[in-house]
Amino acid sequence: MRKSYFYAAIAIVFFGTLAPAVKLLVQGVGSFEFLCVASAFGGLALTAVCAYKKLGAKVRAYSIKDYIKMIFMGSIGVFATNGLYYLGIETMKSQDACIINYLWPIMTIVFGCIILKEKITARKCAAALLAFFGVVLVATQGHIFTMQLTSVRGVVCCVLGAVGYGLYCVINKREHYDDTISMTVYMYTSAVMSAICVPIMDGFEPLDLVQTAGIAYVGIFPIAVGCMLWAKALKNGNTAKISILAYITPFLTLVFGYLILGEKVSLFSLAGLVVIVAGIAVQIFEKGEESAEETVLAEEGARERKAA
Repeated sequence: MRKSYFYAAIAIVFFGTLAPAVKLLVQGVGSFEFLCVASAFGGLALTAVCAYKKLGAKVRAYSIKDYIKMIFMGSIGVFATNGLYYLGIETMKSQDACIINYLWPIMTIVFGCIILKEKITARKCAAALLAFFGVVLVATQGHIFTMQLTSVRGVVCCVLGAVGYGLYCVINKREHYDDTISMTVYMYTSAVMSAICVPIMDGFEPLDLVQTAGIAYVGIFPIAVGCMLWAKALKNGNTAKISILAYITPFLTLVFGYLILGEKVSLFSLAGLVVIVAGIAVQIFEKGEESAEETVLAEEGARERKAA
C-alpha cells in the first residue's frame, strides 16, 4: 500500500510540471511538433521498459484487431487530448489551462452515463453543474455575466481536450491490455499522427539542445513514466483513495507555474479550481455510498489484468 502512494506521489509531481513545461517550451515550437517529438521520446522510453520486462511474448499474443483498438484509443487518449491541451496552453496561462482541462473527470461521468449506461443521479448532475461553473469562473476570470473569455481558442481547446480524455477513460474501462504495451502503442500512434499534422499546421522548426532536452523530459517523465506509475499505483492500491490524489495536480500546477513561469495566481483561477474539485468531491462521495459490488468487480478486473 505504501508503494502505491509512493508511485502516485511521484506521478502527481510529474503531472504538476507538465503544463508549465509545455508553456515554457511550446512558444518556440508548434504544438504538434512538440507532441510529435515528446510522444516519440515517450514511446522509445516505454519500448525500453517493455524489453526490460521481457514482454515480447505478450506483444506477439495480441491480434491485429487488438492493435487497431490500441491505435484508436491512442489517437483519442494521447494524440487528440494532448494536442488540444497544448494548443490551449499556447494562448493561456498554464495554470488556467490545467484547471479547465480538469473538467475531464466530469466528462468521464457524462460518457459513463451515455456509453456504459451508468445510472444518472442528482449527485452526478450537481457535480457536472459545479464543474461547469468552475470552468466558467476560470475562463472569464470573474466576468461571468458578460462572458469575456480570456482566450476563446484556449478555452475551447482545453474543454475539447477534457472531453476527449473523458471519452478515452470510459472506452479504456472496457479493455484489459497490458499497461506498458498499450501505452507504448499509444505513444507511437500520437507521434505518427502528430507528424502528419505538423506540415498542415506550422511546419517543422529546428530544435536546439535545450528545447530537445525539455521536450524529452515531457515525453519521458510526465507523459510516459508518469502514466505508468499512475497505472501501477491504481492497480496495487485502493483505487478510490488513489484517484482522489489526482486532484492535487492542478494545485501543484499553480505552484510550478508561479515558480517556473512567474505566473500570478488569480483569485478567480483559485476559486474556479476549488469549485471544480468540489464538483468532483460530490461524485466521489456518491461512489462511497454505492454497494461494495462495484469495488469488488474493479479489484477482480485489476487482478485479471495483472495476471494476463
